[in-house]
Amino acid sequence: MPLVELENSRDIAIKGLFDSKPDIEPVKLAEGIQFILDKNKILTKYYHSQRDSLRMEMSKAGHAHKAINAYLTTA
Repeated sequence: MPLVELENSRDIAIKGLFDSKPDIEPVKLAEGIQFILDKNKILTKYYHSQRDSLRMEMSKAGHAHKAINAYLTTA
């Protein structure tokens, strides 16, 4: 499943947590929510880093492909 779809389903699941009244102490709930938000930031940064790295590698591959084609057409 693509990462974007997983991210969307995660967002829906997180929003669903707020549809009913929690049966937990407010302090514990706040700690849990903060934990989730912190992990979400880490995952988002990792996702963006990997996406940017992949884009860079694809660009390099594209340039290499063009160079090879140019070489083959002039040889």
